[in-house]
Order: sequence, then C-alpha cells, then structure tokens
Amino acid sequence: MKTVNYGLIGCGGFGQFCLKAVAQMDGVRIAAVADADGALAEKTAKTFGAAAYPDAESLFANGDIDLVHIVTPPFLHHSQVMAALRHGKHVLCEKPLALSVADAREMIAAAIEKQRILPVDFVLRYNEITDLVKKILDSGIFGKPLYANFINNASDERLAPDHWMWDRSKSGGIFIEHAVHFFDLYRYWFGDGEVLNAHAETRPGTAQTDRVFSQVRHGSGVISTQYHGFNQPDLLDRQRHSIVCETGDITVLGWIPEEMIVKGIGDPDANERLWELLPESADFTISLLSESPKQMRGNGKTIAVDREFRIHFKPAQEKLQLYSGAIQQLITDQIAYIRNAGHRRVIDETNGLEAIKLAEMATILSQNR
Repeated sequence: MKTVNYGLIGCGGFGQFCLKAVAQMDGVRIAAVADADGALAEKTAKTFGAAAYPDAESLFANGDIDLVHIVTPPFLHHSQVMAALRHGKHVLCEKPLALSVADAREMIAAAIEKQRILPVDFVLRYNEITDLVKKILDSGIFGKPLYANFINNASDERLAPDHWMWDRSKSGGIFIEHAVHFFDLYRYWFGDGEVLNAHAETRPGTAQTDRVFSQVRHGSGVISTQYHGFNQPDLLDRQRHSIVCETGDITVLGWIPEEMIVKGIGDPDANERLWELLPESADFTISLLSESPKQMRGNGKTIAVDREFRIHFKPAQEKLQLYSGAIQQLITDQIAYIRNAGHRRVIDETNGLEAIKLAEMATILSQNR
C-alpha cells in the first residue's frame, strides 16, 4: 500500500512532538516541514530527513505531499487550510478549526468540494479511558448521567504577557482556543448541547482573560459545566472530570485522561455487567451491604442494591505516551478513510464545526454579562 507523504506546518514545541510521534508510524513518511523561522525549519528537516520550506505556501506547492498537518496559532488556520485545499491536500488541523463558525463552515465546504479530509486533532477521542467512560454511561449500569463538571486548573507559567493566547484576535479566547477539546468530548459522552450561560474574568491590571466558565444542557438531559483557569504554576497544573449518575459517580483525572475512579451501588447483575466492560488491569473492589438486594429509591425510581462498587483504572502508559499514541491513532484513522471512504472515522469534519459552535456561543454569552 502506498506510503502517505506527510507535511507539517509549524515546527514549534508541539510541532516537534507531533513529528516524533509520526516518525514512529508505519506507512507514513515525514516528507516536508515548514516554519516562518527558516533556520528552525532547516534544523527540523535535517532531524527528520525531510525537505524544509520557509512558508506554508511553498510546502503546499510540493506535489508529492498527501496530508498536511497545520500546527500554527489559531488565527492562521483559516488561510492556511484554504490554501492547502486549493493545492488538493488532505488536511489535519490543530484545534480550533477556526476562530468563528462562519470561517469553519467555509473551510469545510472547500474540503467537501475538493473531496479532501479536514478533521481537527481532537486527541481526547483516541483514549482508552474516554471510551471506557462512554461504555459505562451507555450501559446504564449506574442509571442515567445527570451532571458533569470539568475543572481545568491550567498553568500559565510559560505564557508570557505577549503570548498569542492572550490576544483574542489571534487565539479566539479560552473557549475557542482551548475548551473546544472538552465541548467535543462532552458531545461524545452526553450528546449535542446548547450553551445556557457563560462567564469570563479578566486578570486585574491586565487585559488578559484568564478564567472562564460555561454551562451546557445536552439533549440527553445532562447539565455540564466547564471551568478553565490559566493561573497555576506548572507543578500544580491539574484537571478533573466529575460525572454524577443516578447510582454512581465517575471521576477522570488529567486533560489527557490518565486515570479513572468509579464509585457506585448495584446488584449482582450490575456486578456481572461491570466485569464484562472493565479491562483486566482495572482494580475492581466489591463490598457487600446486605445478604440480598434491598429496594432503594433515587431520582423517583426504585432500584435493587446489595453491594457497593469501587473501580480504579490507570493505563500503563504515562501521559506523554498516551498523548503521542493518540496522535498516531488519529492519523491512522484518517489515513484509513483516505484509502477507503467506507471506513468510519472516530473524528470527522463535523466534530470541529460543532465544537466551534458551542465555543463561539459561550464566548458571546461571556461578553454580554
């Protein structure tokens, strides 16, 4: 099968991380890199045995490139993606797809016209814990999910005051630049949603919006909230998802899901169904509460309960291994579709657009308060 020639735009820190991941993949060749810093492009190209270009347009003109990965600040995504599509390239774009819904729609329309792919690098969707949570929720073992909360205490230690992230005209703001990951993740877990309200705080004495909050109601009835604060030192960078169900709670730690903790109650049937769902490496503890199931009530329903469950699962890989593996899985998934349009992708063009819709509405609502 033909090797896919891969080109990357943006040789900064994350671009280097992506290149290291791609270099380990079979069937993909790093053919070209481009960066506005010509010396960096040359150095990177030498490291990975690729051709170097001083700008994106020059790389796009290389007829041998099949798939282009856009790893540049958000304000460049629209122009670079449109240029890549004009040259007939398949495109993988870092989040967010664009700074606005209007731009995102235009980009996707161009991809459809050219019959090219344009997914966003939503790596959280290529993660074992992400899928395990989905299986537990869909199983109904702990009843319906009712509420979900994501708290992102993020580091700003390496975000200087003049960093593009603080400039809304370049980043789109925290909801668009960052929260799109989690709007997409929660759409996967809970279904489509509508932003009910949102709020933003500006750091005193600056023009930097460093804390935002949003509330979404999903079609499934779940209410989800997100808090993003960029105000922690690196050592205290931490994230937590908390999901409340009718008969149990699910906690996920890490923005790249690294650890899952479940506490719940149920009966022997729930016990058996959990055994079938969980990986062998999961720590599954059962505590009997009574000799036989007793009737209890919650959320207006009667349930049979005789035991308490505690589950702890942590994959063997460390965070960066999970992150790198997710990039590899995403690219493998997209290439499978390029080769066979019958392949069903985990992430397609819809994900990037729907996440931007929620992020844009949250941004608008936060500005109107």
